[in-house]
Amino acid sequence: MKAKIEYIIPILIIIAVSIYLFVQKSGKTHYSLPDIQKIEKNDISKLTVKKGDSEIVLVKENDKWFVGPKQFLADSSLVDKMLESICSLTLSALVSESKNYFIYDLDEKNRIKVEAYKKDKVLRRLKIGKPALSHRHTFIKLDNDHRVYHCQRNITNLFTKTIPELRNKEVMSIDEEITELTLKKGNAEITVRKLSIPPSADIQTAKDKKEKESIEPQTKWMTDKDIPVKETEINEIVTTLSKLRCDSFIEDKTKEDFVSAIYSVSLKGINTYSISIFDKTENKYSAISSQSKYPFYIVEWKAKKIMKELDSLKEE
Repeated sequence: MKAKIEYIIPILIIIAVSIYLFVQKSGKTHYSLPDIQKIEKNDISKLTVKKGDSEIVLVKENDKWFVGPKQFLADSSLVDKMLESICSLTLSALVSESKNYFIYDLDEKNRIKVEAYKKDKVLRRLKIGKPALSHRHTFIKLDNDHRVYHCQRNITNLFTKTIPELRNKEVMSIDEEITELTLKKGNAEITVRKLSIPPSADIQTAKDKKEKESIEPQTKWMTDKDIPVKETEINEIVTTLSKLRCDSFIEDKTKEDFVSAIYSVSLKGINTYSISIFDKTENKYSAISSQSKYPFYIVEWKAKKIMKELDSLKEE
């Protein structure tokens, strides 16, 4: 009998532990997460982001997004990330039902209220709190739901951008071949052109027509007096200006306020483009360009890629 009891007791312990673990596991999954209605990015035509007394409004017109009361062109990549986070919103866990929102930054003062519209129709409303400790989730509340959830990904930082941060900072964009540059520094000026170089004698005497056609014509940058210039220096200017993004815009001035540039560049292809650079403030230069309505700052290291010493451009 004693031997039987020795076998029964361990079996009962195993059964008890198994029941306890089953109950505990069941207790963690006794709720079901709300279904999130799918919405398409292209359906969203307006986005409002509110925190406290501040509000930022983004509006789509002709497939372009504009931000703020002055309708500045918005950075499409940033807006796209915001839209993607709203459309692909996925809940991963129920966090709290206690309405103690302060600890999640979901109280009225700290929460970020986001609304997505299709014209006048609200497609999605949600309140965004702080990221979870893992920084892989975010505390959020859904519209008309008092509970706090985890959503996948850290989306808080996407909706804390200011209007200046959301603006499109591309101030020059050139998608064509540039064949002429005029550089000015003070009273000094130099014009360089991309000229075709005649083929060498061995190419001219090539018998095979296909061989001739496969040889790409050579070009070289030359001054208007046919003096060769440093290819890498000129190409760096063109490359830098082809996709030039500013550091920030100058909010309290207009382009007309800027005179007497310390350096300017004019570029010609089919069209003509220009940039004028003015005095340095700390580690950035103020500037204006033919492709931006607003004056802007460019950081010093980027400005130096444009502001070449004219005397050093000629090949020795």
